Amino acid sequence: MGRGRRLAVGLLAPGLLLLTASAGPSVVAEGPALVPQVSPTAVPSPTQIPPAARASARPRIPVVNADASAQPSERRTRPDRLRVPAAGIDLPVIPVGVADDGLMALPETVAQVGWYEFGARPADRAGSTVLAGHVDTKREGLGPLAQLRTIETGTEITVSADQGGSHRYRVTSVRKIDKDRVRLPEIFARDGAERLVLITCGGPFDRRTGYRDNIVLEAEPS
Repeated sequence: MGRGRRLAVGLLAPGLLLLTASAGPSVVAEGPALVPQVSPTAVPSPTQIPPAARASARPRIPVVNADASAQPSERRTRPDRLRVPAAGIDLPVIPVGVADDGLMALPETVAQVGWYEFGARPADRAGSTVLAGHVDTKREGLGPLAQLRTIETGTEITVSADQGGSHRYRVTSVRKIDKDRVRLPEIFARDGAERLVLITCGGPFDRRTGYRDNIVLEAEPS
């Protein structure tokens, strides 16, 4: 999630370091209909970029059928803009999937946020709608998501849909979590209460391994 790296749903590095591990796990993929489902024991995942030094094990990520045609028609809508007025964040949202290394792909610029298209959408009314992006890049410097860590609980967030309408959320928590401790199954849950999850990188930065932490913001419908 930052400088030239892919978002590892630990997102970003110098902000999106999460998706940057070149030694990430292999994925059994047969096209976009297959969704990575990371087990609690799997080290890498769409939201975490483990340092290459720890990526000696390359566990397979199980997948499940996520054919959009099998879902309710409202799933055809997708988030296309993220607004957090209190933090000066107003960014277009683009759909992203899984990168070649098995991690969540990220936009290459700090001027966009990626939405994990194999997960929940606001219209689903259940599960986690996951948005992630770089905190900075070498070429652009710090981006709007650098403000994520300063957002307070209760702050209002709006996610607009591509077919019109919008969904409003209220922030319930903002946490800085060591990437090794990020609970991926919870972040990418496709069931349970509806929520919005925003992710970027944070904490100390190391030129070899990138950012140590992820900034993880959670919000519930308001």
